[in-house]
Amino acid sequence: MKRIILAISALALLFSYCDLHAFGRRNHATVAYIAEQHLSKKAKKAIYEIIGPESLMEGAVYADDNRMNIRVRLEEGEYLRYDGRIGLKGPDGKPFTYGAFYFEEEDGSVWASIPHGWGAENDGTYYPVKKGECVWGTEYYTEMLKNRKNLPAEQVKLALYMVVHLMGDIHCPSHIHFKDVRDHSDMKYQVIYHGKEIRCHNIWDTNILVDMYPGGPVDFGYYCDPMLNGSLSKADAKRMMKEITEGSLYDWAKDVANYITPIFEPGVKAEPNTEVTKAQLLVYAPIGREMVLRAGYRLAAWLNEIFE
Repeated sequence: MKRIILAISALALLFSYCDLHAFGRRNHATVAYIAEQHLSKKAKKAIYEIIGPESLMEGAVYADDNRMNIRVRLEEGEYLRYDGRIGLKGPDGKPFTYGAFYFEEEDGSVWASIPHGWGAENDGTYYPVKKGECVWGTEYYTEMLKNRKNLPAEQVKLALYMVVHLMGDIHCPSHIHFKDVRDHSDMKYQVIYHGKEIRCHNIWDTNILVDMYPGGPVDFGYYCDPMLNGSLSKADAKRMMKEITEGSLYDWAKDVANYITPIFEPGVKAEPNTEVTKAQLLVYAPIGREMVLRAGYRLAAWLNEIFE
């Protein structure tokens, strides 16, 4: 009962104001909720030791709320100075500034915030940029969780919150930076949505799924997950979850990149300064919903493996 009361109290706070975080507060909480339904006993025990009786939903957007304070140090040779700015040195030797903020302290040390997006080759294959994207970030914080017995409790708690959040971001359609012409701007241009001008990036972060599938994270999680709602037989639902969670983190990223490709097709892609139509939303919403489900299943599988 204590766990339920704490979760309800946190969720009341979670939705007490509206913002446009990464995959959105409700959607990130839904990913965490779905994952919690499929954790192993060992994973549940380990997570309880880290965060106590609270739900993973409570920490699902900690990474967004504290984005400027969660940083990784850039060593000499890992960053460049150009045009009076600092940027991460990319694989090609040029500045790679996608999705991060950079800070230089008085002692000369250089730090970067943890990016919440990632990059894909033309065929959807993930391309790694150390300290520059959220797939790397997921692996980085995973190593902390695996080494948790040797780390301070607060650092381990942060690592868990980051893994929960970044797994959601990997699956958010507006957080993939494609190398080809699909989307060089990461949807950071204006569109007209329900009569109001808004960044296309933001409608994917929050608006589409919240508007098309109203309710809280438990409602949305129940709607998404056939293991919970019974829309498939138990055997078929288990088979589907197994297929979704097969492969590596890199395989999952490529799956996301290829699954969302239809949203960039002519006539389907939301073009700058145009009205987002009902027909477009009917394509977008099921894709976004599927990404939430896959993120939840994969987060559970990832945590189960970490804590096995």
